[in-house]
Amino acid sequence: MFKLYSRTKYLLSILILFIFVQSINLVNAEESFNSIVENSPYPEFIYIDKNILPEVVKTSGVHVPSFLFFFVDGVYINLENPEEKAIKTPMWYLLKIVKSLNLLDELEYINPENGFVFINSRYVGKPVYYTSMEVPPGDILVYSKDLVKSIRFEGENTAYVNIVIKKEELPDTLRDEHMLKRMIENKIENIKDVKVREFNVQIQGDLILINMEMEANILDIDKLTSIGNIH
Repeated sequence: MFKLYSRTKYLLSILILFIFVQSINLVNAEESFNSIVENSPYPEFIYIDKNILPEVVKTSGVHVPSFLFFFVDGVYINLENPEEKAIKTPMWYLLKIVKSLNLLDELEYINPENGFVFINSRYVGKPVYYTSMEVPPGDILVYSKDLVKSIRFEGENTAYVNIVIKKEELPDTLRDEHMLKRMIENKIENIKDVKVREFNVQIQGDLILINMEMEANILDIDKLTSIGNIH
């Protein structure tokens, strides 16, 4: 899923043309959970923060000059179709001009619009789930009708995973309060072959909050993003 940029490397190469555009303020504060959700062009998505993006791209085997990431605010991946991606960048309108001039054939699958550069995609729609909560955004955010998951990496071998899920989305056997308490009390040593150092579950009304500290790094992204998947 995370080998994002077979065609994206062409897009980022084009951004070299704009390296001298210094009049635009490209430095943004860290986005909140609500901001990430409100800005999403997909109803269900994976969001990769700009700070972790260079490492994610590096693991995909694609070489991108580091200074080009200065122009990228984050990347959204459509959960319904992972081939569809949206790069959030203030340079989108300049790329739109380049495409309108038909300067490069490689732009056939790229659509710049409304603050994004879409790859194999266009705007799909706004999220409608979990819109009234605040979750630590982390480095990677998974947002679906089933759950919200935040992943934050720290150091070389630590990842904090926070999951928020509605009780109604749990299997029938886990909706029972006693079953949930047993899950809270039992020590979980590993999930998806990733070691769990700390595990905590809280029940807040209709929501289940799961917080974990795991022994993991950027190479474990696929395992971490699949934790908690219900369907």
